[in-house]
Amino acid sequence: MIDKLRDDSLHVILVDFGFANFYVDKDGNHIDQSETVETFQGNLLFASLEQLNFCKTSRRDDMISLGYLLMYLLNNNEMPMMPSSFYDMTSQDIIKRYKKMHQFK
Repeated sequence: MIDKLRDDSLHVILVDFGFANFYVDKDGNHIDQSETVETFQGNLLFASLEQLNFCKTSRRDDMISLGYLLMYLLNNNEMPMMPSSFYDMTSQDIIKRYKKMHQFK
């Protein structure tokens, strides 16, 4: 994906399927997605609530993330539910950003 920054410069974003999981076992049975994970995997801006609550992700979470991505792209690279001050945060404090993201979703 090619993204245009606020200073009109462009950068390329590559997609990686490193977090992909099987959703059926070798016998064709659906794998339960109710377990939790220890570390957050993904992008905070496009994460589903389940993912923000450290639940193992499923195909449903992928569809929710795709919806957030489309919303972001169709709204001039901003999420409509986020205040503009969210994008101007200079702090690298991940926990603060996580809590702010969870508040708006």
